Amino acid sequence: IIFCVAMFVLQVLVNELTDNPDKDLSSLIANFGGLPMTMYTLYMSMTGGISWGEPAAQLSKINPAMIFMYSSFIAFSVLCMLNIITGV
Repeated sequence: IIFCVAMFVLQVLVNELTDNPDKDLSSLIANFGGLPMTMYTLYMSMTGGISWGEPAAQLSKINPAMIFMYSSFIAFSVLCMLNIITGV
């Protein structure tokens, strides 16, 4: 799940960087600069290492729909995936 969402976020970020090279996205690159860093940011968001609102706010600079995608990922991973793992 983390890998699939990380690939989606990176694809959207790369598209934004190629379409708007003059746009300042340095804060996004700090958290989502590559696949390992993106997966680490997603992992920290779902386990409480960082507040998930901070990366979501950064992603909203690209597209407001990214907030929905990010919050859906957090809701699914925390409410569904982690509860199933804990129950087993």
